[in-house]
Amino acid sequence: MDTLKQSLARAGHCEIRVDPGKLTLDVEQIGELSGFEPGTLPEPCRRSIEDELRHWGGYQGIRGGFLVSEDIEIMPGNGTFFFDKKKFTPGREIAEFLQGAEKLALFVCTAGETVSQRISELSRSGDLLGAYYADLTGSLVAEQAMDLLHRMLVEEMKQQGCAVSNRYSPGYGEWALKGQFGLFALLPSGFCGIRLTPDGLMIPVKSVSGVIAIGRNVTFRKYRCHTCQDTDCRYRDKKHLRAMKFTC
Repeated sequence: MDTLKQSLARAGHCEIRVDPGKLTLDVEQIGELSGFEPGTLPEPCRRSIEDELRHWGGYQGIRGGFLVSEDIEIMPGNGTFFFDKKKFTPGREIAEFLQGAEKLALFVCTAGETVSQRISELSRSGDLLGAYYADLTGSLVAEQAMDLLHRMLVEEMKQQGCAVSNRYSPGYGEWALKGQFGLFALLPSGFCGIRLTPDGLMIPVKSVSGVIAIGRNVTFRKYRCHTCQDTDCRYRDKKHLRAMKFTC
């Protein structure tokens, strides 16, 4: 299999399958993200989470990838950036976070169809608690898989003397969800097996996408939950718990 460096050098994009064994989920982590303080998780919830943790290692199709370009322009004052001459309007804050970029990387990552099927099966059977924790587990799988790919990008770019920013997605801050359409228009057809609904939602549902800045003067900044417009986010005010430990 090509390395990240080889794939990006040859085609400007790469697609990587993620081994579930490289991800680390545990009962207390999921319990806390579902709203319980450590040591207070009710037994029915614990059993349901444990059941999901027995399933997630068998998820098929966990994968993600990057499309990288040097044909970029960042315009913080206007809250815009250009990628291969296509205009994006994420808002001033995200545009400022991308300052210093010499390259931009569009990214996607998905937990795959298996988790979607699992959620549907549990819902149809009437196991709503199980479906809830399958849903939450799928979200964590997608995020942890993307964390892994992000670290791979950091290590590769570090060898080139470049730093890498945090990642920013449509729906974060002022970036409207419809920004997905522009992003996916640039990605290769069927990239990572993800497609969009007419409303701009990704299928499989447990998928993430967005942009990352790359450059010698790029700064990694932690998320600012208070600026995010997604009031229903499970990770709101808890992003520090899963913030990536590397620095750029």
